[in-house]
Formats: sequence, C-alpha cells, structure tokens
Amino acid sequence: MAETRIVFDSNFWFSIFHKNRAQKFLIVVAGNDLSIFSCEEQVKELLKVFNAPDLKGKIIPPFESHVEFIREVSTLIDIDRRSAIIKDYKDNYVYDLCVQSHSGILVTNDSHFDILKTLKRPPILIITVAEFWKLFS
Repeated sequence: MAETRIVFDSNFWFSIFHKNRAQKFLIVVAGNDLSIFSCEEQVKELLKVFNAPDLKGKIIPPFESHVEFIREVSTLIDIDRRSAIIKDYKDNYVYDLCVQSHSGILVTNDSHFDILKTLKRPPILIITVAEFWKLFS
C-alpha cells in the first residue's frame, strides 16, 4: 500500500480529544499507512483552543499530553511560504502545510477551505471528519 500524506485541520484534532478517539486514530493510521503533517503554528492554535473559556470541560486536561500526541504522530515541518487563498487568513497556514508537505488530503469541517476544490494545482482532496472515519476505518 502506498503512503497517504495527510493534513488534519485543528477541528479534527479537537474532535480526537473531545471524543476520546486517540487509540482508534492510531489504529487507523497504522492500518492505512498514513503520513501525518503538522506545524508549530497548529500546535499553538490548538493550545489556545484547548484553553478557551467557552471550551473548558469539553476536553480533559492535561492539554500538554494532547499536544505531545500530535507531535508524536505527525511530522512537524516549518512553513516557509505564506499564501492568502483562504478567506479566514489565520487558516492559510493549513493550506501552506498541505502544499509544503506534499499532502494530497486535507481533513476539515471548515467550509472556507472549499475554495481549494477549485484549484487544479496542487491537487488536494478536501474531506470532512466524518468522511475520514468512513474512508479509513
């Protein structure tokens, strides 16, 4: 089976820890030869989300262990180019991460990434979190 290079938006990682799916995720990754990419910008965003007052109680601390999990299952890369394609500018790093890691799949529930479906190059398949579980479980 060929390696599948994949990027998960922050809402995917949030759902992993909110629904306690880390173990299931590891099984899916191993069974499908997935290479996962992330970056420090995403790690910082997740720590901010985990500590948001309106989300207290939805994810069980310690949050540092969740971040360590992401670091262990992902290859962290430095993003050296910046685009301005995504309407929500702070999420452009996710697209940049896909391009610079040569990932063919982006898993997200954010509709503002749909603009990527109109691009011919690089080809990035945009799928939802539910579609990810359906395709790879």
